[in-house]
Amino acid sequence: MPGQTQRGSRTAQKNFSRLANTQEFRVSRISADGAGFGGGAGRIGRTVPYPGGPYSMASEDVFSATGAYDKVLLLSLITLASAVVSFLLKLPAGIILITALGAMVAAIVTNFRPTMAATTAPIYALLQGVTLGVLSWWSAQNGLGAVGMALMGTLGIYFGVSFLYRTGWVRVTQNFTRVTLVIVSGTMFAVFGYFLLSLFNFPVLSGANSHIGTFLIFGVLYLVSGIMTLFTDFAYIDQAANSRQFNRHGEWYAALSVLISLVMIFLGLLRIFGAMGGGGGGSRR
Repeated sequence: MPGQTQRGSRTAQKNFSRLANTQEFRVSRISADGAGFGGGAGRIGRTVPYPGGPYSMASEDVFSATGAYDKVLLLSLITLASAVVSFLLKLPAGIILITALGAMVAAIVTNFRPTMAATTAPIYALLQGVTLGVLSWWSAQNGLGAVGMALMGTLGIYFGVSFLYRTGWVRVTQNFTRVTLVIVSGTMFAVFGYFLLSLFNFPVLSGANSHIGTFLIFGVLYLVSGIMTLFTDFAYIDQAANSRQFNRHGEWYAALSVLISLVMIFLGLLRIFGAMGGGGGGSRR
């Protein structure tokens, strides 16, 4: 199993340094010495000395990997429940314009105000679940039959990525996070560019199977982006838990990051299986 320097990159450290510099996430410094992400003065609730470390906090208030993954499970269940309900209610496709936009706003707000994650993360999960449920219903109606495979594939990838990370077969290094940033940024720009071109009915791909090709291309981009960011999410959680510098409210912030990665993986698989089934003709993105 790799050591901390191998399992956490400078990018992971930067991400959680931001939390450490947020008033509500900081803990009390009781000495000038210590390592980790760097923190700062601040006092949250009652604190007690932490043996062997420069920070103090009640044990039940410290950020823990277990707490973060418990919140990942909770957010995943909210997403799944809202997706199932929206699927069974056969909600109109137009509603995803509202739910997808709302989920995006919740994610953006969380990015700029991490301390709101305990509120915005469940909102994101609920709205994104409705979006996924409607998309899944549309997929089933068009004969894709890919929803179940995408769901099982997402679970399989989650546990597979966890295994590869925990065993050290894949290490989240500085170069890994740089490549991840490039891939995710490229995917977002591609989605935005395709959306703009679609507004003017400009064909990105030509031929009878152009929509299927678009489904497959964006499916692969989503899938790779989701897998790469999931690795870095695991590194973020490890860094935060090992540093002992964050309180439990930061667990919501980390859990939301994992959920967003899982949503990207599911959407990627749904598109890929849809393209393989030849049912992508009605998609606009």
